[in-house]
Amino acid sequence: MLPGVWEFIGQLHALPEPPALGLLTGNIRLGAEIKLRYFELWEVFQTGAFGDDHEERNQIAAIAKDRGSRLLNNDLRGEQILVIGDTPRDIECARSIDARTLIVATGSAKLEELETHQPDWLVKDLTTVAATQVCGERRAG
Repeated sequence: MLPGVWEFIGQLHALPEPPALGLLTGNIRLGAEIKLRYFELWEVFQTGAFGDDHEERNQIAAIAKDRGSRLLNNDLRGEQILVIGDTPRDIECARSIDARTLIVATGSAKLEELETHQPDWLVKDLTTVAATQVCGERRAG
């Protein structure tokens, strides 16, 4: 488990209008479920889109947006969606649906490399950001 994950999820749930949480991953659904159940995270997500939904990550993002819209019975706009990821590909797929990005430098990509892709927010790990900082606002510049 990466630092700050449970705390950040708790902050999201504590917001005055808690967001619906969806999982967007290139992993197949079963693989994602096995991985997340191990950390007791699977139940956190209300919806999701997976590698077995489509082979292209940007299309997986579009599927996730559509499923979120159906779950909420509301045609979601990109600025209502926050993609949390740790790779340049996560930034790219978020942009394909005009979503905001919170990029966490906990994966194989280094902070400096991620910075060149200009995500909305870039943090070392989830202990260095609060849900109130990224929900409901777009970073200037």
